[in-house]
Amino acid sequence: MSRAAQSGIVRWLALVLGLALAGVTLAGCSYGTELRQVQQGLLDEGFDDAGVWVRFFESQKVSENRVEVVLVGGSMDREAAWDIAATAVWERLPVEFDYLLVEYEGEVDTATYAELKGEFGPRPDGLVEHSPPGVVIGTVSRVVAVFVVIGAIALVPVMVLIRRDRRRRRLLRAKARPAA
Repeated sequence: MSRAAQSGIVRWLALVLGLALAGVTLAGCSYGTELRQVQQGLLDEGFDDAGVWVRFFESQKVSENRVEVVLVGGSMDREAAWDIAATAVWERLPVEFDYLLVEYEGEVDTATYAELKGEFGPRPDGLVEHSPPGVVIGTVSRVVAVFVVIGAIALVPVMVLIRRDRRRRRLLRAKARPAA
């Protein structure tokens, strides 16, 4: 196998790996802006700090998407904090979810998607719901794993051919040298 063919294979494998890593990176960053917007909206409402996460849980029995909001500080009661957080998530976060959990002053309140829909009505027009990042990242990581396995399987024969070619060249060079 020539060096040009070897470098072509290496370039192809590097390209595939680079594209897979870029896909994982972009999938993980796709909701960062929206999460920060919801967080900033909560801070603007008077909370000292706010955290907003989208989590994907999967086990043998349960598969669910959760939006979790943790609120710190603020001079309102729990019900007002819940209304502010639920409204912000419902109106600004374009993520499909099963449950909303809001923690404020050490208490956690939860609601299902159906309960929120009953309370707030349909989500705003133009708010396109997407699968949570965990689902996307899980899918992308499975695809990357398949590419890695395929790449490893393809790499073994290539390495064997490279070693054979090197060995053959050494033998030909040794035969071509005149005996001293």
